[in-house]
Amino acid sequence: MLGTAMRFHRDAVGLSLRDVAARIHTHASAIDRWETGKTRPSADSAHDYDRAVGAGGELIALHAEAVALEHRQGGTPTADTSIGDEGGDMERRAAMRFLATFTAGAAIPASAVDALHGDLWRFLEANANDYSLSEWEQIAYDYGQTVWTELRPRSTRTTDLVGDIHALNMRLRRAKDSPEQSALLRTYAQLSAFLACELAQTASPRACWRSCHAARTAADASGDRELRVWTRAWEASQSFHLHRRGPAADALVQQALDLADGRPCLGAALALETRTRLLASRRQPEAAKQAITELRQMTDDLPDATTADRISVWGMPMENLDFSRAFVYTALGDSKNAAPLLDAALAATPPEKVGARTNIALMQAWGMIENNDITQGLTRALEVAHPIPVTSYRRVVITELLKGLPANAQAHPAAHELRLVATPIG
Repeated sequence: MLGTAMRFHRDAVGLSLRDVAARIHTHASAIDRWETGKTRPSADSAHDYDRAVGAGGELIALHAEAVALEHRQGGTPTADTSIGDEGGDMERRAAMRFLATFTAGAAIPASAVDALHGDLWRFLEANANDYSLSEWEQIAYDYGQTVWTELRPRSTRTTDLVGDIHALNMRLRRAKDSPEQSALLRTYAQLSAFLACELAQTASPRACWRSCHAARTAADASGDRELRVWTRAWEASQSFHLHRRGPAADALVQQALDLADGRPCLGAALALETRTRLLASRRQPEAAKQAITELRQMTDDLPDATTADRISVWGMPMENLDFSRAFVYTALGDSKNAAPLLDAALAATPPEKVGARTNIALMQAWGMIENNDITQGLTRALEVAHPIPVTSYRRVVITELLKGLPANAQAHPAAHELRLVATPIG
């Protein structure tokens, strides 16, 4: 992970191996060994490298962590020593601690996510954890149950996902037949998608897209068509939240719908839901309303188990449809028609889905501002946004709400507070 971070910072400032070597008075071949993890630089070299690429002390801290990890494992920390058979365990611990050092809102290098998913690429090109297939499926199911309901720190859940994905990588290496590989790849796709969601909340879009790519790749390799639809729809949804709303988002929605080929499934419904938001945000009322009609039909045709699931990410209950319709109406300036839909969605949303209820309340505050209830709308938005983490979706709503303020309300103290809430850290 130290080497991955070194390479990331060097690439970020556009320096070659020789450029850095000249700056820190060493050989390019030595730097290549550091970056590929074959050897570890000395503390002085790590300090010089950090300064040469402007890493702000991150590489110095990671070097110290690598030394400390080796010491705790009973090794003797020495500079430029090759990594032996214990490297896998050290990599796992370093990966977990490395990502855990980034608090919610801090930028996680995209290359670190690539390193995490490295075993997937090697597996597809070509005895760490003995969980059974059913246990791995249960792990993915459990994560899916808590995405919308658990409010513990993002960094904690990110660390858990990193650890589980790494362990799953190790199991993939030992998969002996195609059915086992397919089952493990399905779980890999789900966990990678959940990790992408966590990364989206920390204002790390490039890292989010890398994990989304891993999710799509694993889903494709698994041969599970509905999962292939869902991973693309999931990425399209994250694209909307992170303001990647151009051709890339449209292409993901269309790919999901093409793969579904008219069959009602969760992924297709999620793709249509995202399409309604994209069109509404572009102020295309007729197209947005047509997309809502298609979403309503898709929701009506979904299996009962999907519409009855009101807690997990694998559900698409009817209140989601009300919420999507309300978003379209509000974005198009029709808060009057949005209001009863939001009331119905709030009444139907379970109390444990605190985040979803907060989203609905923010939408109601947005509608108040559209109706010129400026003070009440700002006060309500600030009241519901402060107690829980601000997700990328909530930033979208708060941003739209603030854009709708008249000029004489832009300096309102509550508006200032909301801007601070909606501004990503890092």
